[in-house]
Amino acid sequence: MSSQIMTQSQDAYLSTMTDEEIELLKKLEDENRRIEYDLKSAASAILKPLVNKRSPELHHKQGRKDSISSDLSNLTIDSDGNLDNEWVIWNKLVNNWPVYMKKKSIWIKDLIRSGVPIHFRPLLWQCLSKIDTTNVKQKYAELMKMSSPCEKVIQRDITRTYPEHQFFKEKNGLGQESLFNVIKAYSLYDREVGYCQGIGFIVGLLLMHMPEEEAFAVLVSIMQDYSMREMYKPDMYYLGLCMYQLECLIQEILPDLYRHFQLENFHTSMYASSWFLTLFTTHFSLNMVCRTMDLFLSEGMEMIFRISIALLEIHQDELMLLSMEDMLKLNIYVLYLLLNCIGIYGFIPHPLIAYGALSSTSITHAEITQIAIMQSLTRFFYDTRITLNNSNISSVNEEEYLTAEHTIDDLYNLAYPEYNELQVAFNSLPLKFVVDDIITQNVLTDFNDKTKKLAAAHFDDEAFINASKRILQFRQIIINNMQYVHQDLSYERELLGQLIHTLQDFYSHSNWIEMGKTNINEFIGVNETIGLIAQPNQTTCTNNGCTKIETPCNLWQEITVGVCPLVYYDCKNNILPEINDQQLLTSGYAANDMNENNEIIEKPTNVEKCSHGSVLDDSSHIPAIGGINKDSYSLVYSPHADLHKKAADLAIKATERFLNDLRQDLGDKNFDRLFVINPTETQCQIEWDSMSKGKRFRFFSSDLTAYIKDDGRWLIKLKRFFRRLFRLIKSIWIRMFTSKENINQPTYDLSDKGVNVKDVNNFRAAPYVIGKEELRRKKRMIYLARKRRYL
Repeated sequence: MSSQIMTQSQDAYLSTMTDEEIELLKKLEDENRRIEYDLKSAASAILKPLVNKRSPELHHKQGRKDSISSDLSNLTIDSDGNLDNEWVIWNKLVNNWPVYMKKKSIWIKDLIRSGVPIHFRPLLWQCLSKIDTTNVKQKYAELMKMSSPCEKVIQRDITRTYPEHQFFKEKNGLGQESLFNVIKAYSLYDREVGYCQGIGFIVGLLLMHMPEEEAFAVLVSIMQDYSMREMYKPDMYYLGLCMYQLECLIQEILPDLYRHFQLENFHTSMYASSWFLTLFTTHFSLNMVCRTMDLFLSEGMEMIFRISIALLEIHQDELMLLSMEDMLKLNIYVLYLLLNCIGIYGFIPHPLIAYGALSSTSITHAEITQIAIMQSLTRFFYDTRITLNNSNISSVNEEEYLTAEHTIDDLYNLAYPEYNELQVAFNSLPLKFVVDDIITQNVLTDFNDKTKKLAAAHFDDEAFINASKRILQFRQIIINNMQYVHQDLSYERELLGQLIHTLQDFYSHSNWIEMGKTNINEFIGVNETIGLIAQPNQTTCTNNGCTKIETPCNLWQEITVGVCPLVYYDCKNNILPEINDQQLLTSGYAANDMNENNEIIEKPTNVEKCSHGSVLDDSSHIPAIGGINKDSYSLVYSPHADLHKKAADLAIKATERFLNDLRQDLGDKNFDRLFVINPTETQCQIEWDSMSKGKRFRFFSSDLTAYIKDDGRWLIKLKRFFRRLFRLIKSIWIRMFTSKENINQPTYDLSDKGVNVKDVNNFRAAPYVIGKEELRRKKRMIYLARKRRYL
């Protein structure tokens, strides 16, 4: 009788599903059996740590008698000992949940896998979540009386959450109001996570089944007890871990598909991030989404892995025929989630370019920093070493040296002509990793929770005094600490990276260039006062100088922004003329920026102040509209995009000047120690060994060149052109005829720093010299050459 009831329930449920969803369920069950019983497989080893601590036991013991049928036969419902129907079974279960969960947890898991009646789903979800409705209702009522800093962003996304569902379709209706309330409440309940767009779909699904208070309670349990809040944390470290584990599973279970993804540079985070961030709520029909939530609450995150593998296995044949561009069209949603969970401040950091956030022509913090450091090192090598060599036969012409482009390897070759290629690589490695560490700390300023929204870290919100103090303070700490002879200087390099990030942002975020300045600000890093500053109650910008642009999205804009059509501004003369004429400094206000006391800085409404500006900056729509940042070449992100190159050039000059001044204050010996320019053999061996164990550069590019003096002569320019061409051809040649990894190429990977915005050899993260289209052709050439070679 019981088996007939279960079969009828399954048939009724399957009749509402598509063929593809039925096939997915079959694959999922196959995957369950394969993983559960193959305890020796690597997949099982990977999945074991991911099991939710609160979920029932994962592995059946063969030969047990507590199968579904045997448990049902032992479940006495009425006085006659007969089972009337499925309704009675589930009614008995949810009303005696603690008893049955304690004694028959495996049977409950199997029962849930067989299908949950829609009438009992709300109660089951609350039982699985172990919520305390009394305390939660009281807490929810308290949170409803408070305001959240995320309200504007939440309100913006409400209309995009289940827009076709009847409950959420009406603008400002009951459904949208409930959705807003629950999301706002959680943003206040868990301020570290705040709001991330994927949460909305999970909340929407819960609200389809239960009132606000219960939905909030289940959401808290999902986030806290099922580790979902770790997914949404600003560093997204746990999401990165899941992406790595899924990639390992694909490599073991679907090796052909894994090789295809690797060949196409189609990495796990590019398609699977949204699966984990939304628990598939944006990918399946509502019936399938509910089944997924049943299984997730019952068995934890492991079930998301199993569904992912089953989904890829179903579509393996089709995916094997697609290029990366075609596959990306299926996964437009993922990057918007990432960009909504992190801030973008300053020259756009390299990881976002790696994800296609901008074209590769925008100059990043990473590139500005490396170029400036290399220019300073070029002068250091000449002053301390190369001039000593000029007495012998291998003398170097000063003019040619200063105008020529050099890599770090070039500098060591000139400074130590007796070194062979291996010795150059060995002795330059510590310096390269130090430069990479400084660049990494620079980039992390845009991702670290303590600095990404700190106005003083970016010269935002007219925080000129505090930003200047920050630079002076960090500089003095470095100078003071360098007086002590100790081996580990990682803290000083961390401060240096953060310091020069703030310095660079001055030229991108302030009106220095708009004032007609062509040289750097000589006072930054020297004095606390760096110029005259506009008063807090003084108007600095106007609406008249900005043109509002509304355009449909192309593929990459849809990936990185997610709001279509795009609404942004092209601003040319939006800074009041008298501000620039009087040489008064001003900078843009960015939404949700904070001061040193973690208090939100609101853009003034009594006077018209400039905004930072960007399609992602809500303050750009508050008068004065638009913005003044010069972070990129794209108007979508930078209203003053036409001044991006000038801002980057001055940022490079200012960083080089600061480093040269720091060298003068420290002395050559301590400057050498800070950068490990002349390392000991032990220091070289340590870095060499760490590289052999897998350590790689995050941002440092061995191919990036720098020169001190510009030489406009056509012959010099021609030499530079052919030198770059030679490097490009050489890199193609090396990669074409070797299958080894190029260990000198940056990974753009910050996962070990708690930031899951990584790229591994993605052509949209083009190196500094090579344009996007050139790199695409380069990779295609390598692919074709290898294919022909192996054939």
